[in-house]
Amino acid sequence: MIMITTTKTTTNTTTSTTTTTTSTTTTTTTTTTTTTTTTLLLLLLLLLLLLLLLLLLLLLLLLLLLLLLLLLLLLLLLLLLRLPLLLQLLLLLLLLLLLLLLLLLLLLLLLLLLLLLLLLLLLLLLLLLLLLLLLLLLLPLLLLLLLLLLLLLLLLLLLLLLLLRLLLLLLLLLLLLLLLLLLLRLLLLQQQQLLLLLLLLLLLLLLLLRLLLLQQQQLFILLLLLLLLLLLLLLLLLLLQLLLLLLLLLLLLLLLLLLLLLLLLLLLLLLLLLLLLLLLLVLLLLLLLLLLLLLLLQLLLLLLLLLLLPLLLLLLLLLLLLLLLLMLLLLLLLLLLLLLLLLLLLLLLLLLLLLLLLLLLPILLLPLPLRLLLLSQRVLLSLRLQLLLLLLLLLLLLLLLLLLLLLLLLLLLLLLLLLLLLLLLFLLLLLLLLLLLLLLLLLLLLLLLLLLLLLLLLLLLLLLLLLLLLLLLLLLLLLLLLPLLLQLLLLEATFIV
Repeated sequence: MIMITTTKTTTNTTTSTTTTTTSTTTTTTTTTTTTTTTTLLLLLLLLLLLLLLLLLLLLLLLLLLLLLLLLLLLLLLLLLLRLPLLLQLLLLLLLLLLLLLLLLLLLLLLLLLLLLLLLLLLLLLLLLLLLLLLLLLLLPLLLLLLLLLLLLLLLLLLLLLLLLRLLLLLLLLLLLLLLLLLLLRLLLLQQQQLLLLLLLLLLLLLLLLRLLLLQQQQLFILLLLLLLLLLLLLLLLLLLQLLLLLLLLLLLLLLLLLLLLLLLLLLLLLLLLLLLLLLLLVLLLLLLLLLLLLLLLQLLLLLLLLLLLPLLLLLLLLLLLLLLLLMLLLLLLLLLLLLLLLLLLLLLLLLLLLLLLLLLLPILLLPLPLRLLLLSQRVLLSLRLQLLLLLLLLLLLLLLLLLLLLLLLLLLLLLLLLLLLLLLLFLLLLLLLLLLLLLLLLLLLLLLLLLLLLLLLLLLLLLLLLLLLLLLLLLLLLLLLLPLLLQLLLLEATFIV
């Protein structure tokens, strides 16, 4: 005991010294660990982001794999259905193209996954390097802690050895008492063989006690024997516990089977509900298809109307041009009539001039004595009258000439007006043509918009058809799964029974 107390004091002194050294080392390492912890946090955030990206890519991969499975199911259905060869070949080619596209997408996603995995590996390497640095920084602390733990373990071992010695002494004393009692009983019963055996046991026990008191090496052998006994007891306890665990496991298996039955029943109910929902969805999709077909018909009618509108506009333009031509012809006819009238007036004037000349020619052609005789009084009167008449005729001729000039001016004005009208008509025609071009452009835009709408509607129809196909495939799979689930239920029920 004195030795044990001395060892305890020495260990306490060593632990005090080690604690002082650890306090000094922790103060030095705290400053270095703060920087490394911040970098670790940043790297962990990057790792989380990359993991999220990986999860998204994995989800995309799962979706693509589901699409591949659906395409394979379609291939099986095509092989099972008895369609003509050309249709089968076309459908198989389309499905193969879709499979190739999906495979390309899968390859791209796999490349992205590989890149992300490389980034993750790099980040993990950085993290490992930082952890190694931290470990190198924390090595003195860890070593000191290990030394403390070793010292504590040594103390515990010493205490355990003392306790084991005391227990062995007690056990040996108890065995001696039991042997003495048995000897007394055998003496009373007078059985010699058993007496010899018990005497031998007593001698052995006395030797063991002596060895223990003398603290020789054979004490360890006795300790080992006692430990074996304790181990046997522990094994018996463990066997009992194993039996109890087996019973509990059987009960748990029964409970699990009951839970599986309940889950299968719930799955059947859910499958029935899914079937009903899928039927409702199919009906709704059929209604949507009908509505889309009606919209397509309406759009086609609008397209026909828009195509007929430019034809109607062209017809209107032709009618306008014909009307303009008729107006121009009428104006030209009027001008021709006016020109004819002017020519007639000119002819009349020329005739009058010729008449005057014919009247004056005989007087002018007479000789002078005859002219003088004619200039007598009587002749003068007649000549004056003739001159007056001639003057009147000249005045009339001048008036007619003025009228002709006025008519010519009017004709020129009319021609100018006609030219202006023609210019205006030409401008109007140009404006109409521009308007027609604008209308045609608008119609083209409308046609393009309608074509886009038609394409969108066709895409919607295709999507709806794909949804219908998927729903039908799901219905077929559910119908195939129902008998299997019923068989499983029957098997589990029979197993439970």
